[in-house]
Amino acid sequence: MKKILFLTSLTISLAVLTLSCSNDDDANSSCESCMIDGEIAEICDNGNGTFTATNSSETVTITQDDLDALELTAEEYITLVCALGSF
Repeated sequence: MKKILFLTSLTISLAVLTLSCSNDDDANSSCESCMIDGEIAEICDNGNGTFTATNSSETVTITQDDLDALELTAEEYITLVCALGSF
């Protein structure tokens, strides 16, 4: 009986750990970031054709059409922002 309880709780623990790790990985993969004067600048894909770019206390929303017009990807955009020092 002890072995059955141990195996059941071990299986449940592994399932919970696996599910929580996969969700964390998905959330991190939709953002790109860099450093500007010691501050993190970040652009995150909202999943609806828009991106939210943040730098210190400044936040802007950028559409996929905006990026297409600039001929940039989200990663290229945030790299350019970091090179220029602002949005």
